[in-house]
Amino acid sequence: MKDKIKIMKEKIALILLFVFLIGMIASCKSEERCAAYGEAKKYQVEKRQ
Repeated sequence: MKDKIKIMKEKIALILLFVFLIGMIASCKSEERCAAYGEAKKYQVEKRQ
């Protein structure tokens, strides 16, 4: 019984992690610096201007 509870907790943790990552990526705008993509995107945007 304890194994089933542990597996369920791991599944819930993974689902929450994926939802968080998808939310971060979806909230990014191409002109802004984005935590999901790191600092590299910021420098690419600055070079274009």
